[in-house]
Amino acid sequence: MASRNTQLTSTQAECIAFTSEITRRSGLSKSTIIRLEKAGLFPKRQAIGLRKKGLPESVFAAWLASRAPAESTQ
Repeated sequence: MASRNTQLTSTQAECIAFTSEITRRSGLSKSTIIRLEKAGLFPKRQAIGLRKKGLPESVFAAWLASRAPAESTQ
């Protein structure tokens, strides 16, 4: 009998940051996020359900990191 690989890959186990969490953590309003998406300045959220959208946590974390102010070295 062949053994089955039951481990999840990193993409299958990744958490989703829903719009409510994105607004809370980024400090941006939902309308600002929509505007930034249309301008190509924010990653396009994916439909999770009929009325629920979100981003993979890694995509949102990368976007947040790219927006963080650079540390000044003095």
